[in-house]
Amino acid sequence: MRLQSFGLGAAVLLAASVALADAPAPTHSGSAAPAGSAAPTGSAGPAKKETPEQKAFRRKYVRETRKHQKEITAHHVWSPEMTKLSSDHWRRAYSTLRIRELAEDDKDAAAVTRTDALLKKLDGAYFAALPELVAKAPAVPGAPTLASPAAGATAPLGSALTFKMTPTKDAVRYACSLRQSGHSWSNRKGKEWSATPECTIAADDPHWVHFHAGKAHFVGHAITTAKSAKGKEYAQWSEPVKLDVTLTAGGAAPAPSASAAAGGAK
Repeated sequence: MRLQSFGLGAAVLLAASVALADAPAPTHSGSAAPAGSAAPTGSAGPAKKETPEQKAFRRKYVRETRKHQKEITAHHVWSPEMTKLSSDHWRRAYSTLRIRELAEDDKDAAAVTRTDALLKKLDGAYFAALPELVAKAPAVPGAPTLASPAAGATAPLGSALTFKMTPTKDAVRYACSLRQSGHSWSNRKGKEWSATPECTIAADDPHWVHFHAGKAHFVGHAITTAKSAKGKEYAQWSEPVKLDVTLTAGGAAPAPSASAAAGGAK
């Protein structure tokens, strides 16, 4: 039996998950998630490969829980308090999902039932505490204005392409990206976004090689800062300004190079 093979460890993990579910909801610490999202990123499966049914259950749980989370947090900045609460919830939920898979592997229906009840308890506590923190969080700032190019713009592939946003009050950074299916360019350099509201894809930027003639989508944000209840500074991303750009053949797109990994795009 797999649960027996884990021995005391599995029992301790289950007891710890129950204790976490009974713990008071965490508040007032943590860092904000860029662009307002505290989405889970890990995998719930144990070392043994998930079965199709286990993968389907996990994906359904994550999808539905994230949907409800988004409904509650819509149009509000993710404060550090919200991010801490969300991170703790997902850590507990993934631990419980792992235990559920071990129980399923051992065909322990009673343990599966207990983990399902625990997931509901975790969700209940999370979605009871989240609205209160959301009510205290600032609204997402409005989108910046795009000064140029104009709607319906076209640009040759492999030519300098500049996007200009109108300066936003109190903005400390500006995020720009140009996207097509499966790839994108951005003005991010390392961990930093541009300090100016103007961003340019240079004519010799190696990322041009990933683009093709057709529609591309520009997305821009102004980034301001705020402080949490405990004085922790965090980023506030504005609503996005968007523009469709038609890329045409004509420019001389550079060949791929080792420098393509430097900043921005895929």
